[in-house]
Amino acid sequence: MKNRTNRRVHARLESADLADLEIYNTDGSFELRTMGLGRNVGAGGLLLETHMPFEQPNIVVTALELEGEIIETAGRTVHVNPCNTNHYCNGIEFLRNSDSFEFVTELV
Repeated sequence: MKNRTNRRVHARLESADLADLEIYNTDGSFELRTMGLGRNVGAGGLLLETHMPFEQPNIVVTALELEGEIIETAGRTVHVNPCNTNHYCNGIEFLRNSDSFEFVTELV
């Protein structure tokens, strides 16, 4: 097993919440709408488990529940890795102008 260094700057909240996802190309055109599972979230971004890998650096708009509130996040895909059979873990970095950035920063 590889020894991985934790490079995270922000603490993470573990999650297992269903998320509504809209994917946009870098030119702003709509690509698709799908569902995913939020695995963890921090002030810098979130990890989404989906049945398909996201293209990098597509824009992902996500609606998910955190601490009893539905929030929308906006971010860009920064990494994609297989996380188990037929599923992918997509790392999303929040866009700093996203309203959710302030909310999530207060939680963690």
